[in-house]
Amino acid sequence: MFFGFEAVLGDEAEGLKVHPLAFREALVWHLVEGGFTHPSETWWLYDRVRSVAVHGGEPPPVERPTAESMAWRLRITLNCVLAIAADQQLTRRVQLRRFLDKHPDGAQLVDWLRTNAGADWDSFLAARSPAPGGTTPSNGQGL
Repeated sequence: MFFGFEAVLGDEAEGLKVHPLAFREALVWHLVEGGFTHPSETWWLYDRVRSVAVHGGEPPPVERPTAESMAWRLRITLNCVLAIAADQQLTRRVQLRRFLDKHPDGAQLVDWLRTNAGADWDSFLAARSPAPGGTTPSNGQGL
């Protein structure tokens, strides 16, 4: 399932992909659906399951409901990506990534993650916006 995320939202030049993928997933949901699932769910599955398995390790077991939820989230994410691409007339993945990475709502998502995501996100968030501040959304459903 993560190959779909990587194909649409990833960039090989980024090196570690987990944070940008989870961040972009949350942002496309926010832009199209008005809310998002916590990006740390994607982060954990990608980092602790997918990456371990791809690099030859023994990943932790993933229960069927978790795998089904991830498949559902991937379908929703791809539908959101298609909606954004059509609305913005984006025809290449690089255009989509640039649109998402420069979208003004990204700053709000950074603020939300600083409050709600934990230390696993610190280095990514520092690189996105070194100066903390801004308004933190009051709910966990969106910005």
